[in-house]
Amino acid sequence: MEIPKHFIDEGICFAEEDIDRVQVATVATSEAVDSVVRDLGIDPDSLDAPWKNDFPL
Repeated sequence: MEIPKHFIDEGICFAEEDIDRVQVATVATSEAVDSVVRDLGIDPDSLDAPWKNDFPL
Protein backbone atom coordinates (compact mmCIF):
# COMPACT_ATOMS: atom_id res chain seq x y z
CA MET A 1 0.00 0.00 0.00
CA GLU A 2 1.07 3.57 -0.53
CA ILE A 3 0.47 6.50 1.78
CA PRO A 4 1.11 10.02 0.47
CA LYS A 5 4.51 11.15 1.79
CA HIS A 6 3.24 14.51 2.99
CA PHE A 7 0.95 12.75 5.50
CA ILE A 8 3.99 11.15 7.10
CA ASP A 9 6.26 14.19 6.82
CA GLU A 10 3.66 16.53 8.33
CA GLY A 11 2.33 14.08 10.94
CA ILE A 12 -1.16 14.22 9.43
CA CYS A 13 -3.66 11.55 10.43
CA PHE A 14 -4.97 9.56 7.50
CA ALA A 15 -7.77 7.10 6.91
CA GLU A 16 -8.50 4.15 4.65
CA GLU A 17 -9.65 6.42 1.80
CA ASP A 18 -6.21 8.10 1.77
CA ILE A 19 -4.38 4.80 1.16
CA ASP A 20 -3.65 3.56 -2.36
CA ARG A 21 -3.35 -0.18 -2.74
CA VAL A 22 -0.90 -1.08 -5.49
CA GLN A 23 -0.60 -4.67 -6.70
CA VAL A 24 3.01 -5.36 -7.67
CA ALA A 25 2.97 -9.14 -7.67
CA THR A 26 1.57 -12.24 -6.04
CA VAL A 27 4.10 -14.88 -5.07
CA ALA A 28 3.83 -18.42 -3.73
CA THR A 29 7.24 -18.68 -2.03
CA SER A 30 9.62 -16.39 -0.19
CA GLU A 31 12.24 -17.11 -2.85
CA ALA A 32 9.90 -15.60 -5.45
CA VAL A 33 9.92 -12.32 -3.51
CA ASP A 34 13.60 -11.81 -4.35
CA SER A 35 12.82 -12.23 -8.03
CA VAL A 36 10.07 -9.61 -7.92
CA VAL A 37 12.32 -7.22 -6.00
CA ARG A 38 15.08 -7.68 -8.60
CA ASP A 39 12.55 -7.03 -11.40
CA LEU A 40 11.81 -3.70 -9.70
CA GLY A 41 15.52 -2.82 -9.94
CA ILE A 42 16.34 -3.35 -6.27
CA ASP A 43 19.04 -5.63 -4.89
CA PRO A 44 17.24 -7.79 -2.29
CA ASP A 45 20.50 -8.17 -0.35
CA SER A 46 20.53 -4.39 0.21
CA LEU A 47 17.26 -4.55 2.15
CA ASP A 48 16.98 -5.02 5.90
CA ALA A 49 14.14 -6.46 7.93
CA PRO A 50 11.22 -3.97 7.87
CA TRP A 51 11.24 -3.64 11.65
CA LYS A 52 14.81 -2.27 11.45
CA ASN A 53 14.27 0.50 8.90
CA ASP A 54 13.41 3.33 11.37
CA PHE A 55 10.17 4.11 9.46
CA PRO A 56 7.71 5.54 11.99
CA LEU A 57 4.78 3.14 11.76
